[in-house]
Amino acid sequence: MATDTPQTLVKKLAQILATVDKIEKKGYNDHFNYKFVREADLVEAVRSKLAAQNIMITSSVDKTEVVDMTKVTKQGEVVQNRVGLLYVTYTFRDGESGETIQVQGIGEIEQDGGKGIYKAITGAMKYMLMKNFLIDTGDDPEMEKKPKGEAKQQSAAPSAPRNNGVYNAAWDKGYPATLSQKNSISARLQELTPDQKESIRKIVEANGIPQEVGQLTKLQASFIIDKIVLLKNAANASGASNAKPGGTPSQTPPPAPQRPAPAPTLADVIQNMRNLPTLAELEKYRQSLDGYGNTLSNRDRAQLTLAYEETKEALSPAAQ
Repeated sequence: MATDTPQTLVKKLAQILATVDKIEKKGYNDHFNYKFVREADLVEAVRSKLAAQNIMITSSVDKTEVVDMTKVTKQGEVVQNRVGLLYVTYTFRDGESGETIQVQGIGEIEQDGGKGIYKAITGAMKYMLMKNFLIDTGDDPEMEKKPKGEAKQQSAAPSAPRNNGVYNAAWDKGYPATLSQKNSISARLQELTPDQKESIRKIVEANGIPQEVGQLTKLQASFIIDKIVLLKNAANASGASNAKPGGTPSQTPPPAPQRPAPAPTLADVIQNMRNLPTLAELEKYRQSLDGYGNTLSNRDRAQLTLAYEETKEALSPAAQ
């Protein structure tokens, strides 16, 4: 005679996962102009299903820390800033068997008059539910429709040389560069040597970017600023310089042996990720980073994961 076998916690959670439907993006971010899934909608989708299986979720804030990160402003500029990260442990508890399963979550603390901690807790819970129950946020059919001609033009757009994966003409939406970007480029170019200026000119020409600052797009301007910074940093690191004005030219050192290009920094990877224009390009870029995460610390991996999830949400059809 067959007997009923008690369900494990994993089986119960799998049953809930199978019944959770798509969730529409009902939240709206006025500042960055995109839609997002609200925590309340996620909780509503799984709370009754968890309760029916006698499963409870408890949470505990493990720690907070301040880290240096790069972000792209609304004007398309890449800036360095310090942000707080909040780490939370969530425990699924089976009221029948006593089994428990723990998962970790992470939220970004924003400095906004004392509500940053609470917003970080909310964000951490939202992504924990979304990712562990594989919840599809769905698409808004009216938002994703585009004229067929426009789709064909986009698919046929020629790609400029990517030059270390930062710039591709097919990604550029054509938004004009901001005044701040133009001033930044003009000021930075004044600090370069003639040889360095020529190097930048060749990079700009090779990528099909206009030579006139006034004709640049936001993405092109960000690309040029990034290249100038990298060029100056490389020059400062190597200590190579031309003769000082009025001084004696230094002896030319013997050519150094060629070395492999250094691995991209976490800031470069995150910047490149946030410059991507489509979900397809984002997924290709993520796949190209296979193994890169193994070289990072737990904290840096958390930053990279958070940047990926934010970019994925911002690029979803309903957010356009």
